[in-house]
Amino acid sequence: NHLLQWEAMRLARTAGCTAYDLWGAPDTLDESDSMWGVWRFKEGFGAQFALHIGAWDYPVSSAQYRLYTDAMPRVLDLMRRRHQRDRSV
Repeated sequence: NHLLQWEAMRLARTAGCTAYDLWGAPDTLDESDSMWGVWRFKEGFGAQFALHIGAWDYPVSSAQYRLYTDAMPRVLDLMRRRHQRDRSV
C-alpha cells in the first residue's frame, strides 16, 4: 500500500498536481479514535490535517446495505483470523 500511494503521488506531481488527497481522517486528532491508525499512515507521507464536509452512504437497497454493513465486518474478521491462524502454523 505504501508503494502504491507513493507511486500515485509521484505520477500526480509529474502531471502537475500540487495536492494529493488521501481521503478520510478522524474528525479530531485523538489517539483513541478508530481512524487514528489511518491518520498515522497518511502522516507518514507528510499529510496535513484538513477538515472537509463528511461523506455518507446513500443506499439504494436497504436490505443489501444492511447485509453489507452487518455481514461484511464479520466476514472480514473471520478472514483475518484464518489468515493469522495459517501464519502461526
